[in-house]
Amino acid sequence: MMNVVQAEAPAQAAAPSVQAKTFRLKRSGVRPKVFEGAEVCHSMSYESGTPFWYELNIYRTTSSSFVGEIKFFTKSENLRDTFKTFDAVSIDDLISRLEKYDPTGDIEPRVVPAEQFEANAAKAALQVAELSVKMHEAKRQWDDVIGDILFQISAS
Repeated sequence: MMNVVQAEAPAQAAAPSVQAKTFRLKRSGVRPKVFEGAEVCHSMSYESGTPFWYELNIYRTTSSSFVGEIKFFTKSENLRDTFKTFDAVSIDDLISRLEKYDPTGDIEPRVVPAEQFEANAAKAALQVAELSVKMHEAKRQWDDVIGDILFQISAS
């Protein structure tokens, strides 16, 4: 089940009548992203029982550029939550960046030490299959989220 919150339309998000807000977005491994603007749209892929999910937020800055915020949350002790942002100069640039994002990079594989690999070939094969399933699920969820975001943008 996709949870959707629709905010300001992209063309209206930085309009003078909209009260700009200061956003401070958490990012993994780097300083927070701080800017003035308004939220344009939001979508998340949370489903009960899945080991991870995405949240995607789009903002329009007071200078009319866009900020994308990608949050990857996990319930697994083998994965970690990650927080990323990107800047886009136009709506076309934003859409291009969303379409090019590779969610499979958010899945951290468990590394099997070489000395254990030969002794546990069956276990290693299962881990490869598990990783493949997780990567496919990440791609599916990302496609759902950006499809929803692109729909919101096109409807405004």
